[in-house]
Amino acid sequence: MLAPGGQRSDVFYCTLHDDIGTILSVWHIWGQDGEFKFTGLADGVYYLAAREQHNDDLWWYYGTGSFENATPIVITGHEAVSGISWSLPGSGGEAGR
Repeated sequence: MLAPGGQRSDVFYCTLHDDIGTILSVWHIWGQDGEFKFTGLADGVYYLAAREQHNDDLWWYYGTGSFENATPIVITGHEAVSGISWSLPGSGGEAGR
């Protein structure tokens, strides 16, 4: 996750949501790689959002401010999903991967 201006930051969260938008889990982004990971998920439809630590505004995958326009992530066969990345508004960078 990158802060505005493209600098690395450790003050972001990635949140995992169910198909009606309820938060299931939160991953605090820290370190220099900006990666996040959710493990042990059952097959199903999930949504990801990112937010800054002191800001409640969520920015949904794949680049929208509203849950209704978010892109679902579908897990089948307990397979890993990787390569998820999206830009936060005004960041000039990516939300995560």
